[in-house]
Amino acid sequence: PREVFSQVELLRSLHLDVPQVTDLAERLRNRGHLIPQGTLTVNEMVMLLCPSN
Repeated sequence: PREVFSQVELLRSLHLDVPQVTDLAERLRNRGHLIPQGTLTVNEMVMLLCPSN
């Protein structure tokens, strides 16, 4: 699933929705944030945006 949902543009061209976290990750990458491809879950996004010290 991670590999499939990482192909945001392909999925959109097929008129398929992507998970909200995947959409957020793509938008952040487009704005220059270093969010890895394949970020799929809320927990992964939280860990990236709010890393513990």
